[in-house]
Amino acid sequence: MEQQLQGLQQTMQGLQQTMQGVENRLEGVENRLEGVENRLEGVEGEVRKLGHRTSPRLRQALQHNAHSFTTTSQLAVVPHPDTGEEPEDFPATNGDLAQMPYAGLRRLLRFYGQPIIGTTDMLRQRLKAFIGQAP
Repeated sequence: MEQQLQGLQQTMQGLQQTMQGVENRLEGVENRLEGVENRLEGVEGEVRKLGHRTSPRLRQALQHNAHSFTTTSQLAVVPHPDTGEEPEDFPATNGDLAQMPYAGLRRLLRFYGQPIIGTTDMLRQRLKAFIGQAP
């Protein structure tokens, strides 16, 4: 009887160890699945961003601005690549861009998520490059 009890206890311990191993593996699978879900969310976000960046409106604005050379040339408003929103204070012409003050350049660059540190000329060149013009 005592041997049977010991045998049952050993079997029970073995089952408990097996269950613990299964729980550990299950926890590992859950962690990996969570990691996959996080990566998938990141990929979905990038795909959404890419969709905005390849929007016809954005492409058309960049192409138009690439061919605007004179100070009176009209500029096409460049929508935000990620959201598609348009800034309120986008310059109407190259002349307006050339006369835009430091604060206005910073405001537009900030809107687009671009660096805002530098001289007025540096900011202007950065904005020109971003909106499709050769610096």
